[in-house]
Amino acid sequence: MVSKVQERIFAEKAATLLAADWMLKDIPEPLDFEVRTAAETFGLEVRQIFVDVETHFGSAMKRSEIKTIRALSLLAKKYYEEGGLPISAQFLGVVSSINSDAILKCMLESAPEYSGGRVTVQAPQVKVFMSPLPEHFVRYSHWKFVNDRVGWLKKVSGTDLQGAIDKKALNLAAYKQKYEHIELLLVAERGFNSGKLILDDLHHLINPGFRNIYFMSYPESIHRIG
Repeated sequence: MVSKVQERIFAEKAATLLAADWMLKDIPEPLDFEVRTAAETFGLEVRQIFVDVETHFGSAMKRSEIKTIRALSLLAKKYYEEGGLPISAQFLGVVSSINSDAILKCMLESAPEYSGGRVTVQAPQVKVFMSPLPEHFVRYSHWKFVNDRVGWLKKVSGTDLQGAIDKKALNLAAYKQKYEHIELLLVAERGFNSGKLILDDLHHLINPGFRNIYFMSYPESIHRIG
């Protein structure tokens, strides 16, 4: 569910939080990265974990967030194709293929000028908050869906972490055919509701053979848990 680009962002942030001199190299699966330091080379696997229970198809919450991100990306593309001025935008309500054309019409009619302030627009099923950007922000499209970002933080349990560890442990033999030492990075992306997790008091996590296991509540903190 997570892209290779996003995995690299997570791994680089982990290195920063750990004050580690990791140099990351993309490699073919299995394993996400080869990591080189001044002293050694090892393998790194990155896995996201989520608030909701994962099924065979992963996290339903994350799938929904990705769907909305794609809808906003398409909406931004149409907005600029219609000559819309550069704006940042936040959406509160419902954004879908059903109401996107109506939302676009309202946004184009009410888009703020460069010298103006934030404009609030009530479109069908959604409220849009638009702020003008300087002209050099050409086709700025990092728009945000507020509903997916305002949930409460939840403490991640040892059971949740152990389940994620055990799933990756199934591939340990294949990983170790490439590198003697393997490290596992579990990531909760707390900027989205699907990943609003922080570490709870952990008791007895079982490490099935990774050299180190980390839990990162991205982008704020990282802890070695095994």
